[in-house]
Amino acid sequence: MTSFVKKASIIIKHDYFSSGEVTGLSIKPTAECQRLLRNYKLMLKNTADGLDIYRDEDEKDAFTDKLPAATTAFDFSLALDDQQFLKYTTLPIKKNDEFYLFSNKKGKTAFQLSTIPKVQTLNHGASEMLGILRLCFSFSAQATLMLNFTAPQLKWKYYVLTGTAFPDPVIDGSATGITFIKQTALQAADQIGTALATGYPAAIISVFESDRAIPVINTGRKNIQLKKTAGNAIVINNLPNPGPGENGIQIINLLN
Repeated sequence: MTSFVKKASIIIKHDYFSSGEVTGLSIKPTAECQRLLRNYKLMLKNTADGLDIYRDEDEKDAFTDKLPAATTAFDFSLALDDQQFLKYTTLPIKKNDEFYLFSNKKGKTAFQLSTIPKVQTLNHGASEMLGILRLCFSFSAQATLMLNFTAPQLKWKYYVLTGTAFPDPVIDGSATGITFIKQTALQAADQIGTALATGYPAAIISVFESDRAIPVINTGRKNIQLKKTAGNAIVINNLPNPGPGENGIQIINLLN
């Protein structure tokens, strides 16, 4: 008879997702990690937000009765199931021959980010490797360890193209607590505005920028409205949000 006792939970969260759960990342023990898990009678169970590690507390022998040292490294490969993951995740720049390393220090329950040289033999099937999660833990007591990813924060910029019948648009983000400031004139260094002015010479181009950087989220923000100044009439009730990889920019073309 075996009696498995939970010894550790690894919880992975991402503030891009409203639920916090990461859907674009998978975690898998390396071959050496699998060997250590077997030797110490440890068993993995995947969860919705990471994995749990259990230990068989009944079937012990002279070796497995011992717990690993707190410095013993259990390495897990992290792979990208969603190729958009890097676009909605804030990570430092790394070299092509490096992996990201997420590791916890002795006695710590939060994973710290650094980089290490790539291990050529490390792979995760057909998925692209993000890096390694390195767990250093003695399993002497139960603990929860957290790996938190953050989404980029960008100022949003809307380019609104209108005709003479709609000369003075307004973007109202008050329902979401965001103020959009209209630029008084097209900036000479604004390459997007310049390209739009060249491509649509008859258009009235209005440029609005958020008053602060806004975190990217998967559910989007509703009730950002495009209005006419005259009469405060709503033209578009829910403007599209800039998506991952769009640098906070949206172009709204109302010429047609």
